[in-house]
Amino acid sequence: MPQIKIISRAGARDFILQNHYARTTPSTVKVSLGWLEGDRLVGVGLWGYGVRPLHTVKKLFPSLGVENYLELNRLCLLDELPRNSESQFLSACASEILKLFPQVKVLFSWADGLRGKPGFVYQAASWLYGGFIKSEFYAAEDGEVIHPRLLISRYGTRAVWKELGLRRIFGYQFRYCKFLCSHKERKQLL
Repeated sequence: MPQIKIISRAGARDFILQNHYARTTPSTVKVSLGWLEGDRLVGVGLWGYGVRPLHTVKKLFPSLGVENYLELNRLCLLDELPRNSESQFLSACASEILKLFPQVKVLFSWADGLRGKPGFVYQAASWLYGGFIKSEFYAAEDGEVIHPRLLISRYGTRAVWKELGLRRIFGYQFRYCKFLCSHKERKQLL
């Protein structure tokens, strides 16, 4: 049976680079949790915050602060693992986060509908669906994904995407959350 363990940021980054479609790790990671079978790393969950943490939590739950939630920045498991491994890993991560950060009341994540991922993993792990947003990203010829914020920070505008030879892709992002607080507090938050 795999075990959950805090792993180094560098180890998590290397695993993501080799096994995740995004090939990047956000700078806002607070804790890297690894799933180990013996000494072998088979999965990684990076937990921290999004680009606008206070905005995110206040939009969903106005009474909570940044210290009361964590966002799943990356979820990556080896493809060879059995079905439902992602849901099992998410549940194990929730238990570990509750021990490490008892002030965290809500876990939050986005399912990347732009890449055909509507959130089945979260649904199977009993996370609650929280709506969607329309979104876009840009893709280079080699498949590298470029977020609109990167174009703005690097070039001052999104308008350069055509000049750079990027494809613009539209779709949806789906919100999911998992409550770690008491049933009574969950009812108040909802």
